[in-house]
Amino acid sequence: PALLAANEYFREVSYNKASFSFTYSNGVWQGGTLPDSNDAEMAVAVEACGYAENGNKINYGEVDKVIVYPSLMPDAPDMSGGGRPKRTIVTSTGSFVLDVVYLKELPMKSGHHVLQSVAMHELGHTFDLPHANALKCPLPQLNFLQRIAPCTPINYGNIFDVMGRNAYEGHINGFYKAMAGWGYFRAVDIDGTYDLGVLEVSTNKPVSLMIRTHEKDKPINKVDFCVEYRKPIGYDNFAAKA
Repeated sequence: PALLAANEYFREVSYNKASFSFTYSNGVWQGGTLPDSNDAEMAVAVEACGYAENGNKINYGEVDKVIVYPSLMPDAPDMSGGGRPKRTIVTSTGSFVLDVVYLKELPMKSGHHVLQSVAMHELGHTFDLPHANALKCPLPQLNFLQRIAPCTPINYGNIFDVMGRNAYEGHINGFYKAMAGWGYFRAVDIDGTYDLGVLEVSTNKPVSLMIRTHEKDKPINKVDFCVEYRKPIGYDNFAAKA
């Protein structure tokens, strides 16, 4: 159910440009190290999952992603999973470039299966998407024409984005959608009026505006930030209560 939910999530956030079909294997992997830090271990996991539930051999040349669940990950007890794009996995039947996701077996929490949120996040990494972070800046308010050295970056700091802390399973931010090829952003260098599409629905408008605030003759002060337009639609319906 968690993977099926992740599939529906990516259908929506990508405007039907990304979706998954799953082939399940009964293979058992007893690896001891993180798959993403040890391609040899990952190859063993792929070999163990070489046959589908119906007994047919899996052709990894026709596979884009491999999900190892449950993954033991004993050397990373604080991690719930991981996702790495384009790993070269060498098996007895050949060498394959695969996106790899590994997920721990996770419990229900407040009536919600945590695995669902983690699967969405880790699958996002297979589209080359980094974490959605935040900046904590001291008062007075940040002057974007100055350096942001006093600010402290917060890893996973965006609570609305599935690539951040993922408190709401919200849409991936507009700039990352552009990175994935699901939309586009527009760079803004001068004052004016600009169109901005609603983030949650397919549009021919940009899903993000990149505001360039630096002075052109002083590139050292370059600080860009993005603006997006969210509405309480679909996976962003939490916004109606915010």
